[in-house]
Amino acid sequence: MAAGMLLWGFVDDRGSPWLLAAGVGVFAVGLSVTVAPITATALAAAPERVAGVAAGVNNTVARVGGLIAVALVGLVISLVFEARTSRPGGRPLTDRPTTPSVHDASVAAFRAGTFVAAALVLAGALAAGLGISNAEARSAES
Repeated sequence: MAAGMLLWGFVDDRGSPWLLAAGVGVFAVGLSVTVAPITATALAAAPERVAGVAAGVNNTVARVGGLIAVALVGLVISLVFEARTSRPGGRPLTDRPTTPSVHDASVAAFRAGTFVAAALVLAGALAAGLGISNAEARSAES
């Protein structure tokens, strides 16, 4: 997923549809091989009598994490845009930037947002890699 987001960071205008599509494809593959195993692992770890609660908690955590990530990436986009343009109160990533400086600020803000999102994905992967243990399954096999 992070690789797809990093590809998006190299899109600089509407003349890069293949780069954008490649990023979407890589992101989609990463998402599809990540979400189902995470859900299955979370539900398998819970006792059967509380499987519904486990599913609800898993869904809630995913939604809250998404909301926090969207807020954080949106904040980064706004801060980078404001820092790069002299027009306070401007809108980043608008359909038709009014000046070249607004266009450049929007591109910089978009890139910063995609790089922050990729960093969050990598941080989540690192946390999962270091924090999730399969000790119970290994001891059951012995």
